Amino acid sequence: MLSDFLFAVRSATKAIKGGLDVEMPYSWHYSFFLWLALKTGRASEQDVNEAVRRILRKKFQFKDVGEALRYGEDAIGCEAHKNLAKEAADKSIVLLKNDDAKDRKPLLPLDKNQQQKVAIIGFLACEENTGDHGSSAVYPKNVVTTLDGMRQHCDGSNVQIVFDDGKSISDATRIASEADVVIVCAGFTHKEEGEYIILSGGDRDNLGLKAHDEQLINSVSNVNQNTAVVMFGGSAIVTENWRHKVPAIVMAWYAGEQGGHAIADILFGEVNPSGKLPCSFPRCTDDLPYFSKNTRFIRYEYLHGYRHLEHHHYDPAYAMGFGLSYTSYQYSNLCLSSSTLKPDEAVTVSVDIENTGRWTGTRSYKCTSATHKPCFVHRKI
Repeated sequence: MLSDFLFAVRSATKAIKGGLDVEMPYSWHYSFFLWLALKTGRASEQDVNEAVRRILRKKFQFKDVGEALRYGEDAIGCEAHKNLAKEAADKSIVLLKNDDAKDRKPLLPLDKNQQQKVAIIGFLACEENTGDHGSSAVYPKNVVTTLDGMRQHCDGSNVQIVFDDGKSISDATRIASEADVVIVCAGFTHKEEGEYIILSGGDRDNLGLKAHDEQLINSVSNVNQNTAVVMFGGSAIVTENWRHKVPAIVMAWYAGEQGGHAIADILFGEVNPSGKLPCSFPRCTDDLPYFSKNTRFIRYEYLHGYRHLEHHHYDPAYAMGFGLSYTSYQYSNLCLSSSTLKPDEAVTVSVDIENTGRWTGTRSYKCTSATHKPCFVHRKI
């Protein structure tokens, strides 16, 4: 048995006698305080030996499991891993908005065969922004930034890429006014959210973008109606102060080591966006229960997230499960395996799905009921 990280162990004596084998991630209590417990007789050598035996048994159990040759350092970041990272990013990115701009076709996807200047604005475009630097931190050999991905994707094409870090809003606005399309990269890094800053709170101060980012988006969109916003973050972002002014919004989350390639492929239509939101994005924080990251004690009722919004009839900006596509689908022949459902029974739902658009869609769908077994039959598109 191992502990939760950092503050889970409060007593070395109670932990070792309760069957805790490993303190994670540091041996704060299992170093000096366990030694002191042994010296004072509050814990015994037998307690420690039992923990060691359990650890060794597990090591012996798994020592011959798997393929040892695949676990060398040269396997890390191999081509198969890069492909998997790219696939994960492709399937997680969510297209939140893609409206027509003045009765024209939707802004996305962009056409790299068309002669155009694309301005990428925002310092996050050139950041290796893979998310939390706490217990989930990973250190890939190479991270493809959004700017790298866009430049590589457009190399040799009719698209000219220009970049501005967005720190000067006036400079960024001038560059945006001279471009055909603008991609604003805005959002967060491990410095604003995650375990990296858990000692100072670990949570964002609010759900909106930083004030500078919102001002940048509003200023840029005032001079260029072909503005798309790519957002980076680990959870819901309130977009109400600016979302109605831009025709396209993409939620990239923290897209990983191949995120730059994935974002470029999504923006240029090489990959059809198929990601869906795992949570609802509210219109404002007032639609959610009270929250302060400095509160020590509070009682919440059982309604949270989308259930809270639904119960109080608050319309979210983007509901859980929402996600647009470049293509379109037609559904027909909806059938149920049974018209009645008893407790602990499952119902099978089948439906014919036809891709009626120009882009290849996701090839299968699966739905898991909240209270019953998986219930959807797959049908390839």
